[in-house]
Amino acid sequence: MKLSTLLIAVPALALALIVAIANRGSVTLSIDPFSATSPVIAFELPLYLLIFAALLIGVLIGGSSAWIGQMGSRKKARKNAREVKHLTKDIERRETASAEKPAPEAKEAQKRLS
Repeated sequence: MKLSTLLIAVPALALALIVAIANRGSVTLSIDPFSATSPVIAFELPLYLLIFAALLIGVLIGGSSAWIGQMGSRKKARKNAREVKHLTKDIERRETASAEKPAPEAKEAQKRLS
């Protein structure tokens, strides 16, 4: 394992463990906006699970929005890569063709020498 991974993962894991131990108490998560006293949809769960779930959902939403925002750049990069590949093949083909054909100046020089 890399040293940089250890320097980030170990403190993050220790912090998560501290948060989980400090927030073991149960809370009620209600998804019913109309009835606060007797909600139709409610979950009883430890507070640390609610915190970790909120963090996970935030990371997923943020990562997804960044990925969607970069779609245009990735498309342009793929197009440019295809164009570079096509132009490289074209240059190689032209170099091969010019190496097989002697230049007109070279033909004149050969005639003078013979």
